[in-house]
Amino acid sequence: MRLQSPLLHSVRALARLLPVVPFVALPALAQSELDQYLAERRAAAMTEGAEGQIRTVANTLAGASALLVEKNDDGSFVRSYSTALCLRRGTASPEQQKLKAEIEQRAAAEFQRLKSVADFDHSGFVTAPEGTRLREVVELGLVVEQLPAEDTATTQALAKALQRDEPWVTATAAAYEQLRLDLSVSQGAKLPELPRALLAAPASTPTQKPR
Repeated sequence: MRLQSPLLHSVRALARLLPVVPFVALPALAQSELDQYLAERRAAAMTEGAEGQIRTVANTLAGASALLVEKNDDGSFVRSYSTALCLRRGTASPEQQKLKAEIEQRAAAEFQRLKSVADFDHSGFVTAPEGTRLREVVELGLVVEQLPAEDTATTQALAKALQRDEPWVTATAAAYEQLRLDLSVSQGAKLPELPRALLAAPASTPTQKPR
């Protein structure tokens, strides 16, 4: 015969007095919404963060917005976006509405082009860091296009102007050039070329001396 301790006896007595609380499962509606969200992300093949970054770039290349660069008194540069589609409801002329529709159509096409190259690791899914990386790469070329020549003469000068280190400039410039070439074969906006001084020279193939 097993002896029960006074403490165990008290706990069991207390349990008989307490109401039975049933297990509350996750509401079916919440689970359904989660499943729907995950299905949407799988269908889009990207996270929401990546989609937002890519749409920002697509709108810029399509002309829906513009990336502006201004120089501060201390020599640093600041970037800002302006929109070209800020039309008041009911005040837009038929011509403005037509232009807005055309720009939105171009932006949608640019989004599809950029989506195809944003998957840097070729995993079939674009993550938020990959979306951010794509935006950084494209913005480099759009920023360099607006900088004075002395600030883009060398990677060192550009790194100083952008307040970045040289390895970042070198790597991002190489990624930009590859992206520019990849996008040049499809119909859409063309990315501006970088100054040759910012691109690493291709390795030369050694020639074999005649015997």
